[in-house]
Amino acid sequence: MQALMASSGLNLKKIRNLKKLLEFQQRDIDEFGRKIADTHVKQIFAGLDADGKAFADYTPGYAVRKGQGKFEGQISRQVKPPNLTLTGKMLKSFKYLRGEGGKAELEIDYGIEDATEAKKLMDNQKGFFKTGNKITRRPDKKRVVARPNKIGPMVESLIAAMFASIIARNITRILKRQTVITYEI
Repeated sequence: MQALMASSGLNLKKIRNLKKLLEFQQRDIDEFGRKIADTHVKQIFAGLDADGKAFADYTPGYAVRKGQGKFEGQISRQVKPPNLTLTGKMLKSFKYLRGEGGKAELEIDYGIEDATEAKKLMDNQKGFFKTGNKITRRPDKKRVVARPNKIGPMVESLIAAMFASIIARNITRILKRQTVITYEI
């Protein structure tokens, strides 16, 4: 990631406390939290894992059944790339939960609170799949949507853009003049 600041005569001496550059208002945190959760769902729909790679393919038998619409309550027949959507309930439950922060440190919680739907997501991450009443463990079919310090390229790009917009807004506020920050990922 490369960040570029453009301003005629930006004088950092005027910004006595650099922490002011990263001040987030609660409304920013709430807005960003919703956008992050929505973008993560879009990334899953696109079939991308936490590393930006395609999810492991569905097993051949499951792919055929899903493609033919053989499941009760099914809304998606997409099998390539796998999008973790059959009935849509799991990803519909995936949302922004809460956030807090202020200066230089943010905490944004998002995910699934519904126990049944959360278990589906966790099972996908671990490679556990239900076939009838039987649970099959397939580590080669894990579909990891997030792990420590890895949330996928679409979400990471969104977060970089959000930080750039907050920094630009705060520089403008501090210096009381328009400042443009462009970033390149």
